[in-house]
Amino acid sequence: MAYQSEEHRTRSSNIFLLPNTIDYYQFQITELLERERYGEAKELLKFLLDCRTSETETMEEWRALLDWLEKEFPQFDEPEAEETEADILRKALLSRAEADERFVEHLLELVQYSPGVDEKLMAIEQLTYLDHPQINDTLIRWLEHTEIPPTLQYAVLKALKKRGVVGQVAILHEGAPLYVRIEETPDGLEAFPEKMQQVLSRVKTVSESEFPSLIYFAEPFWLEWLYSIFGTEMYDYLLKGDFKPNAWAAALHFVVADRMLGGAKRDEIRDLYELIEEDDLKAFEKAVHSLDSWARTEDE
Repeated sequence: MAYQSEEHRTRSSNIFLLPNTIDYYQFQITELLERERYGEAKELLKFLLDCRTSETETMEEWRALLDWLEKEFPQFDEPEAEETEADILRKALLSRAEADERFVEHLLELVQYSPGVDEKLMAIEQLTYLDHPQINDTLIRWLEHTEIPPTLQYAVLKALKKRGVVGQVAILHEGAPLYVRIEETPDGLEAFPEKMQQVLSRVKTVSESEFPSLIYFAEPFWLEWLYSIFGTEMYDYLLKGDFKPNAWAAALHFVVADRMLGGAKRDEIRDLYELIEEDDLKAFEKAVHSLDSWARTEDE
């Protein structure tokens, strides 16, 4: 089914449903059921159940409704015309924007002024699918004039890229403008250069037998760090310099285990990754310093 792909689960799990958004989707579900469009109702419920929200009671009601629909209307396994998650989300958002002329303005206000990162990410995701003359200019101005966390900077760059925006933009990094090209923004780990992907692959290979849970902490840590350095001198160094994926994998393993899994010993990690040559050991220490310094900054 269109909604059961890994890509769908990853994307929808990044969407946080606010109370007013839940009310809107409740109306959409009711409307589909009244029109006997049971297949589309089931697909929408599956999508919503993969989202995140603090409204646990609503999620339980949706899960019970989906179970009932699956039992009573098993013949409606697919919508009449198979739609992707993006298709349904875009359709729902466009319908919402048509019904509420301030909807886009409200999302832009959330992006700029909401205190919560989840709310900002949700609004950025939704703005990706909407058509309005203020969206691109507002997002670019926000990037250029506001010091915001790297995760949000990266989310805005991805949204602008999906919206078809190309060209150079200046984002604030440590108080200074950092120039990046929107169309070069990687979309997920698989879009980063192969040698950066090799770091996680190496960590998974080394840790899967003795430390199987480590990769679940290492992957988001590595991605967040890559987001934070995108477009910087460090990123250029990783691209063009003498980057050693094995040494960086060892450093990632050490920092994640030390910070999140109760500690780690340098010499044991170096042995696990067979770091013997002096160049590898230096690369390991430099990588540990870079990753640990960034993590400490994030903790502040």
